[in-house]
Amino acid sequence: MIGLMILTFFIFVILITIGLAYVVKRKWLRYCIILFLPIISYFTLFFEDFIRVFIHPIYCYVHKDEGMLIHTSPEEWGKIEGKDMVIMPSSRFNNGETSILTDQRDFDFEYEDQKKFGNDLYYLMFVNRKKPNLAIYISYDGGLFAKDTYLYYDINKDIILASLSLYHNNYQPLIFHKKNYECKARNITDNLDKYIDENYTSSE
Repeated sequence: MIGLMILTFFIFVILITIGLAYVVKRKWLRYCIILFLPIISYFTLFFEDFIRVFIHPIYCYVHKDEGMLIHTSPEEWGKIEGKDMVIMPSSRFNNGETSILTDQRDFDFEYEDQKKFGNDLYYLMFVNRKKPNLAIYISYDGGLFAKDTYLYYDINKDIILASLSLYHNNYQPLIFHKKNYECKARNITDNLDKYIDENYTSSE
């Protein structure tokens, strides 16, 4: 059924193109109609496939070597003096939670929901269960060429520990749901969480 609709659409486009080319007297305008009308019609239906087949692989290849970035090594982190703040779990803290990350509301500390690092605005996502002064922030860079940056920040020592950028292509058709083609799986952020948990949560 869908194939028949697409075929009908292109037959209609071809007929319109021939009709306009026959009516229009100026050669340059006639050639423009013959050339661009079918192309525009094609991309109206298949631009998503064009992104998936051509744009997305190139975009991912350009960023293929970009992974986790260490801003402060565990050795450097251990030498930096902090404010010695004590963040305690609140009454709603769930000790049965298996994840190393938890909601910031589970602690008696007023976390900053938004924080600027450099020129980018980051939003607070979670905090580390073992060391709640370690918070993970995320920055969203939207558009067709999109990037989400996860950043681990030590509130006590006011330093960035590590970050990870995920690249993806977004496409919003006019009548369909938003399409998102990721270069790497979202669970790659588990590597960042594991690294932080193993290297920055031990006693200093």
